[in-house]
Amino acid sequence: MLFLLGAGAALATLRYLPALDDARILRGEIESIGSRVQQAGIGIDRPQLDSIRQDVAAARDRLGRLTGLLADDPLVALARVLPPTSADVRGADAIVTAAGDIFDATEAGLIAAGRYVEIKASQAADPENASALALVVELMATTRQSIASASASLTRAETTLAAVGNDLAAPIENARQAMVTRIATYGPLLKAYVKVAADLPGILGWQEPRRYLVLTQNPAELRPTGGFIGSYGLVSFDKGKITERTFQDVYLLDNPVDYPYVEPPPALAQHILRPGLTWSLRDANWSPDFPTSAQDALRLYVNKSEDTTVDGVVGVTTNTIDELLRITGPITVPDYDVTLAAGETTLKVLELTRASDDPDENRKAETD
Repeated sequence: MLFLLGAGAALATLRYLPALDDARILRGEIESIGSRVQQAGIGIDRPQLDSIRQDVAAARDRLGRLTGLLADDPLVALARVLPPTSADVRGADAIVTAAGDIFDATEAGLIAAGRYVEIKASQAADPENASALALVVELMATTRQSIASASASLTRAETTLAAVGNDLAAPIENARQAMVTRIATYGPLLKAYVKVAADLPGILGWQEPRRYLVLTQNPAELRPTGGFIGSYGLVSFDKGKITERTFQDVYLLDNPVDYPYVEPPPALAQHILRPGLTWSLRDANWSPDFPTSAQDALRLYVNKSEDTTVDGVVGVTTNTIDELLRITGPITVPDYDVTLAAGETTLKVLELTRASDDPDENRKAETD
């Protein structure tokens, strides 16, 4: 009996080793496809995309042959139950299953990539109306389901791989670790994309135009939501394109006194405002809860302007701009002949907006 078991194990192993070779080749193909996608990045074009699709199809065929071998070969079935090889074959089963999910995620991602190439080509054909933000909005609006499917596939693969034991042959363990590493890199990115894509297109006017009151807050003069509202703007979006962008000094709105009086909060009235002074937009952010201050800001803006076509309120501080500059790098503002880098915004903005040689100049107007 021991002889028969040993002979069976040896035969099963001989049949099982070629499967390991196929698995090693498949792992290399997956790594190569991932590297090519990463290298192409946002510059990916149609020929690159078609080439990657062909490689994915070829790798998928290899996976199909390997899956068939593991599922149908009687010697592999024997190896699956014999103690010397059972753990490794079951590990291979799990890795093949996870690889199928990873290929599902890749193919869903390629659908989104194809949409990206189409949108980019469409914008290139109409450069006057091209907009990076509009591209992002359309891409998110039209690919969210594909990316959600890719994210779900990676989650299934992650769960499958996590259930595999640790006592595996080196080739199988290496393949598992390579997959786990890839999933750890791209899984969170896909989940974040799905979450953002659920809201951002609508906010930026994908279904219908959106118009926002923007409060620019100066942290050098403290207020509960981030700083004094020294200026404000109106920004409109239509499918991600900016169709309106105006900013001005808040005092141009607030200084006239022929508007309905609004009773200010007692603490504001007692400590900052003069007796009898109405509550105005510049002091709207009196609550540390921004949604509350945003509602007050909109109410006070409408009271002064009678403009009721605003869909929401956005608060921005110089610290916000600093965080954006950490992503974009320094940006030059030609109208002021100044270059802003992360960490410099507060002092440079104060320097450039505290005084004007021309008393009629709107010192807080928008610049390009």
